[in-house]
Amino acid sequence: MQMCANSRAKAGRVLVFSQFTSMLDLIKPELAAADIGYVELTGATRDRADPISRFQSGPSLFPDQLESGGRGLNLTAADTVIHYDPWWKPCGREPSN
Repeated sequence: MQMCANSRAKAGRVLVFSQFTSMLDLIKPELAAADIGYVELTGATRDRADPISRFQSGPSLFPDQLESGGRGLNLTAADTVIHYDPWWKPCGREPSN
């Protein structure tokens, strides 16, 4: 939340990616509570051009599922990208037993 607020304060555009839509459903109320507006695109979105255009044209935050990137999503205006729950092992470390 602090990273989102800091970037937004600088008129930045933030992408928040998660592999789970259920995680995005937990993040969105936190954004609303912090009065951080966002643009959303889901599988139910009929007109993809509208939210993409709104994100590209002004300071905004875009929570999104990782899979949507493979469907022609092009959000070049972002200056901050947050991978909320990456599935890879950070720093290549093996988990300890």
